[in-house]
Amino acid sequence: MAEWAEEYVADASKRKFFSDGITDIFEDHKRGANNLSLIAQITTVEHWLQTNID
Repeated sequence: MAEWAEEYVADASKRKFFSDGITDIFEDHKRGANNLSLIAQITTVEHWLQTNID
């Protein structure tokens, strides 16, 4: 699951409308910060974009 999330976070970080700090948020999460809710929102939107728009 972590690899899936990391892939979508990396893809999301390339989009203009996401903050540049997405990668930092994910790295902080891997070090123990509880950013799960935010990461879930980001990966859900990115997955939807790839499935329906790209």
